[in-house]
Amino acid sequence: MSRVLPPNPNLTQLAHQAKDLLKAHARGDAAVCGTLRGLRRFADAPDSAILAADLKLHEAQFALALDYGFSSWDALKQHVAAGRAPATGRLRREQGRVWIEGVPELAYGRSGVTTYAGALEAALAATPHPYSYDDIMGYTGLAFRTRWFRRLDSPGWCPSSVVGEMGPEVAKTEAATGWRFEILERMAREEDPHMEELAEQMAAAIESGFPIVGYSNRRILDCAVAHGVERRPDGIHFLWQGYNDEQSGWKHATETGPLQLLLANYEAPADRRVSLRRAFTEDWRQRAHSANNPAKGVEAEYRYGAYALETWAGDLTHNDDFTEEEQGSLFFVTWFAHSTLICARAAGARFLNKQARAADGGLADALARAATYCGKASAAVKEAQRDGAFPLPFGPDARAKWTPQARERAIAALHTIRELDAAAERELDRALLAMEAKAGD
Repeated sequence: MSRVLPPNPNLTQLAHQAKDLLKAHARGDAAVCGTLRGLRRFADAPDSAILAADLKLHEAQFALALDYGFSSWDALKQHVAAGRAPATGRLRREQGRVWIEGVPELAYGRSGVTTYAGALEAALAATPHPYSYDDIMGYTGLAFRTRWFRRLDSPGWCPSSVVGEMGPEVAKTEAATGWRFEILERMAREEDPHMEELAEQMAAAIESGFPIVGYSNRRILDCAVAHGVERRPDGIHFLWQGYNDEQSGWKHATETGPLQLLLANYEAPADRRVSLRRAFTEDWRQRAHSANNPAKGVEAEYRYGAYALETWAGDLTHNDDFTEEEQGSLFFVTWFAHSTLICARAAGARFLNKQARAADGGLADALARAATYCGKASAAVKEAQRDGAFPLPFGPDARAKWTPQARERAIAALHTIRELDAAAERELDRALLAMEAKAGD
């Protein structure tokens, strides 16, 4: 790639460029040969052979698109129509493949447990406007949130309790970071979403220099990063960076999972104080909202904060009343949710300490105290984990470790979290008052 699109590319201008390329070739202008060598038939040809050959307009358009870093003229047109920002300059092309360099590897324990934040951090690392895991967790409120999915029509739980790639968090990500997303979502038909029908839109995003955060396959609904594309005889393939081998590598578009977040554009974010107030006040402080799925006949709700912890502890108390299958589901979701809590509160502590260092007076003090409570909450769950409260739900003897004593320790830990979260919320309320007072000065 030798050309870079302007900030506001115009399709008419690009069409004129293709015609100018065709005319220059007809005049015998050797300056066009570098661009035309992007065409396979001219790859190794000398200038004289290129200038002596016949050239069609569609070939000039194709060569121009390749020179801009796109795999086809149609991909270039889709990019312009979508109004995306110009490419980041980290694009590489080789033997028909296009990929973005600079996307770090993902791994549990290193990239954070909330895969939305971890994958987004990795994707943004390859752009001029990166954000850390802690900032994403903090500004979205995910660092302070406890959420518990509970069916209302029968005992039932869902790992989606802890995910971050939902509307409210995505909206707050946009507001805080300045990045705008184009959301491709077919969760209503997640078992067979036919995302290959949207593969050209995904390819255009990658070819314009922006990785995609989404589900790399239909079996594992954890976020990963698509950062490469290749058109093969059997269709489009994407290069994924995930948290494990099953999520990673080259995958056919038909394997793509039902949610994709395309980085569409960047605008400098509003005052960070606005984002901070939003992080401390919205969504995660609500009591509950509906999680009904009429297509599957499910009546359910997401419960938040103290209500979520009370429900969670109550479910553990009544574990023996559930069927073996229901117990297995509760066991897994409990383990998944507790590991997310450890990581989230630790990220919250780091985020708040960072904000405290940038503040002063009463605001800095309140933020620092809230950070202390978040840190204590993370440590309390981790200590309970070491004491056997949250055993791994995998392996032949896993259920044997899920004893009444283990559940009692888990319930005690949840009560502790409730107290520490309440204390942190009080400090965040004090921080909000300090911010309002500062704004009025």
